Amino acid sequence: MDEPADYLVLLIERGRPETDDPEGIGRERPPTIEKHAAQVVDHVTQLANALGLGDNLKEALVVAANWHDSGKSRKVWQRSIYNSSPTLFAKSGIQGMDAHLLGGYRHEFGSILDASASEEINKHPERDLILHLIAAHHGHGRPHFEPEALNFEKHTTKENEDAAHEAMRRFARLQLRFGRWGLAWLESLLRCADAAASRSPLASDVNSTGGNKSS
Repeated sequence: MDEPADYLVLLIERGRPETDDPEGIGRERPPTIEKHAAQVVDHVTQLANALGLGDNLKEALVVAANWHDSGKSRKVWQRSIYNSSPTLFAKSGIQGMDAHLLGGYRHEFGSILDASASEEINKHPERDLILHLIAAHHGHGRPHFEPEALNFEKHTTKENEDAAHEAMRRFARLQLRFGRWGLAWLESLLRCADAAASRSPLASDVNSTGGNKSS
């Protein structure tokens, strides 16, 4: 006779996208890239400590959190959130965001280009993981970025193409090392920290009507 089995069922109630997706919420006082990065670092540090991660993995998450939105500094991204000021924001203001203005650009790809030039990251034993966590924190870059995701404001065509090819090779290396679910789990830690930080402004700072979904 077969042994009885236990099953767990997860039931999720579909909510309103303007409240469930912090990336799609317009803010009266949007955070700067640096402020948002600091918030994500705080959240991912708490997660890593609670999970008892080793020093190298914890550092990889913290460094990735610090760099994850660097690519939002590009003019095309700031223009898409209607920001004409010299201050670089990580989130859209009350006008929301027009993703069509991006032309396919993914800020995560810009972020890995920036991060790849960091001496701290290039010397880190978890360099591959850091760059992949940055690349994948919105679900892209696994295994590749579309050609439209590239941006030539700060880097040459060759630098963009080399980075795109290396992103695929890096993903393959890390899947072999951690396994598909192990790597996905590590990715989810940065995503959760990013989402938590994106929800952190007080209710008075949020325009509940939302806007176009941001990138």
